[in-house]
Amino acid sequence: MNEGVTLGEEAHIVAESDEGPRADPQMPQKERDSYANMILLCEEHHKVIDASGGRYFSVEVLLEMKREHEERVAKSMGDPAKETEAAAERAASFVSEWERRVEIDAWDGWTSALLSPTPVMEFDRFERFFDTSL
Repeated sequence: MNEGVTLGEEAHIVAESDEGPRADPQMPQKERDSYANMILLCEEHHKVIDASGGRYFSVEVLLEMKREHEERVAKSMGDPAKETEAAAERAASFVSEWERRVEIDAWDGWTSALLSPTPVMEFDRFERFFDTSL
């Protein structure tokens, strides 16, 4: 049986319970368990951050650490909107090139030969279909 590898531990920035590190009894439980109040830590750093009741790592410090990390990750991954736009442009370019290669405007004329008992296609047309140099 394959055993999993723990990549991190979900840690509450404001404690999950009223007695935990950085507790805020006024914060509703739903907010305590929300993504905005969670940070992913390795086991060792989770213990360090929560040690001494969390007094060495305030809510503000942990929120800033989380914000900086998410910002670095977002920058390293690029802008999803730009990537989506670039992918759409590549797809449109591919479709335009394919339409040119299959002579879509003359589709009825050249595909009729494929409906005969012995389908035939001009060799150069056949090669254009399989040319992968886009």
